[in-house]
Amino acid sequence: MASFKHVKLSEKLAYYVKSFDTFCSKLAAEGTYPFVRSEDIDHVINALEDRETLRVLNIGGGNGYSDSKLISELHKRHPLIRATVVEPASAFIQQYQALATKDALSRITWDWREQTWENYWESREGKESCKFHVILAIHSLYYVDDLEQSVLDLVSCLEEGGLLVVILLTGDSQFARLASSIAGNCHIATNSRTLKSTLDKHRIQFSEVTSPLDIDVTDCWSKEDGASQHLIDFLSHVVDFRGTAPPDVLSAFKEMTERLATRKGERLMLDASVSTVTIAT
Repeated sequence: MASFKHVKLSEKLAYYVKSFDTFCSKLAAEGTYPFVRSEDIDHVINALEDRETLRVLNIGGGNGYSDSKLISELHKRHPLIRATVVEPASAFIQQYQALATKDALSRITWDWREQTWENYWESREGKESCKFHVILAIHSLYYVDDLEQSVLDLVSCLEEGGLLVVILLTGDSQFARLASSIAGNCHIATNSRTLKSTLDKHRIQFSEVTSPLDIDVTDCWSKEDGASQHLIDFLSHVVDFRGTAPPDVLSAFKEMTERLATRKGERLMLDASVSTVTIAT
């Protein structure tokens, strides 16, 4: 599609949170969302010494919904955990902090960093001495400045016997195709295929599990309420896409949304399949 002057969703963090919350409400993924495999958890736990604190680094933790589930699984196996959460959106941190007060999560030591990954990496003291047993990057590597360098830096942060878990859209997902059709959306052009290409280039071994995920886009074009606008803006990753996109771009994007989506009963569903890529040291 032709380029046009627009504001990227990632540049307006408060609005991003609103759009993301609407996007999450439209997901149909009950029982399909990927979690760390039991053998991967065993790999980490078996490498720990008795009474050693398990250190977790959470990059772009968002509202904590998915990330905290993974950390809870670790806590079932190891009671001593210190989790560092790096998240630039203050509203997301507040939501995550509310989750962290509940149940077993309240017994974890939390370190909250309202920063981008790049700012955190540059500001860390003693980079070589500060390593982690588990690093989680769930739908966050779309927004790093340099994917290849960020992946290498994350791998360098792993302790021996550690685990890096990255979740991204698959290269074949219809959502990835839709979002990357907007000229200038280089962030959303990142997907599991580009990640695996980077890992292969540097001969870093990994495993991958793909999980189905659908977005309900039935009403996003037929209604003009706030929820529809938030969803369209998240799909396009453009703030006020309806109000700023030229008519031909808007029409092409709508047509592409409807063409890529699949009718399932009464609903129109857009594929947003994800890959969980794990790297064990």
